[in-house]
Amino acid sequence: MSTATAQGVRRWWDADGGWSTADAAGTVLVIDSWLVDEGRVRGLDRHAERFGSACDRFSEPGAEQTNRFLRAVAKSLPARGRWFPRVELVKIGSGTRLRMWLRPAPPRTATVRVAGTAGQQVVTEQATAPDLAGVPVWTLNALHGIRPVTEGLGRFQDTDAAVAERWQSRLAALAVPAGASLIPVVNP
Repeated sequence: MSTATAQGVRRWWDADGGWSTADAAGTVLVIDSWLVDEGRVRGLDRHAERFGSACDRFSEPGAEQTNRFLRAVAKSLPARGRWFPRVELVKIGSGTRLRMWLRPAPPRTATVRVAGTAGQQVVTEQATAPDLAGVPVWTLNALHGIRPVTEGLGRFQDTDAAVAERWQSRLAALAVPAGASLIPVVNP
């Protein structure tokens, strides 16, 4: 599967290891995504483990087929550009299929705004909003890395931008070539 023909296209993966064009049909049961930047990825083994564990909750495709799919995905990731591939377990009719959607990565942003007040339910774990008043608050995800929250919770401080850049550099250092990201067998 070449990058030129795969960009923005969903691909089915079949048990024999072949790729074919897919549409958006079906009910998505499991999703995972990660950043590929110039052929390098961070934590692909962790993404694979999380995706495989979630797929194991269903009777198919089974751990062996899921592992083969994830290895095929790792081998097909582009060596150039910024990508945000999405892997999916999809219910089609009475069965399931594995699908990859190779998407261009959206631009990375340096900061983030968080709001509980926009009609979205907020689940509080270990800290409440008053607990966060006056302290730096950060978010972390596969696409953007670590970012200071500038509005909504906590208090943004000018020094947070410099700290964020140091953390981004550390995260970038963890990236390895996608082909070298040997995905271990998940839940054998």
